[in-house]
Amino acid sequence: MAEIDDRLLRIVFDVAVHSMDFGSGFLDDEEVAALREVAVVLGVDPAVATPRNFTCKYRGHHAAGPYCPDCGRRWDALDDTSVQDDGPPAATS
Repeated sequence: MAEIDDRLLRIVFDVAVHSMDFGSGFLDDEEVAALREVAVVLGVDPAVATPRNFTCKYRGHHAAGPYCPDCGRRWDALDDTSVQDDGPPAATS
């Protein structure tokens, strides 16, 4: 595999994560995983390369509330067993 100058890799990375399209839902799992790996190589927090609709996947759980603000799924529709959740908030009286 050919080596790529870190400076050039950083330019391409910045173009990708600072694009107006970043986070608009056009990236798939493979592309987000690749961006996160490049972030690590560059010494950048992988969260920078993670669109909002993927953050619950990489955080390891869904945020508490009536729906997950990251992926937008309602608690009653959550069926992804690969992601743990905090569950819906406790009912208050």
